[in-house]
Amino acid sequence: MNQLCYCSGGIFDFKNWSELIIGISWPLLVAIIVFYFRNEIKILITRVKSFRGLDFNGASETKISETQPNENILETPITDRMEKKILYTLWKHQKELFHAEMNVRRFTFNISKDNPEASVFAYTVKNLMNNGILTIDSEGQKYYLTNYGIQYCQKHESELGTDFYTFSQN
Repeated sequence: MNQLCYCSGGIFDFKNWSELIIGISWPLLVAIIVFYFRNEIKILITRVKSFRGLDFNGASETKISETQPNENILETPITDRMEKKILYTLWKHQKELFHAEMNVRRFTFNISKDNPEASVFAYTVKNLMNNGILTIDSEGQKYYLTNYGIQYCQKHESELGTDFYTFSQN
């Protein structure tokens, strides 16, 4: 036998009332969980976007940083595998995407901290930046070739090899 409640002019069945509360409580609980874990969810979404450990930012119009390069570097051949990989990645995509606009646009990229090569990458990038070949964008997140770096890649193109980073575009 159903119990009825007469409340302010209406009749409510307790069974329907409890179903209403259950129906509202689940979405409310999900909303509370999402709010509570919002930072972790943002991090998870970022990791999913950079799925294979690579971030991609195809194009960046930026003011080109003109640091004073070490002039002896232009004559120094490339021997480090990671230097070759980073430079070939930047050079390959720079030529493919912005060949006609090399003076104003740069291909930029970075790898995720979760990538197994992240520590070697960071060390190598710092060396290339110290030599004036690479610089970092205004947000401090993506690397690109300086004008000197473009000259360097043109001169040493045959030494860069064929190993490069591949990207999943988000």
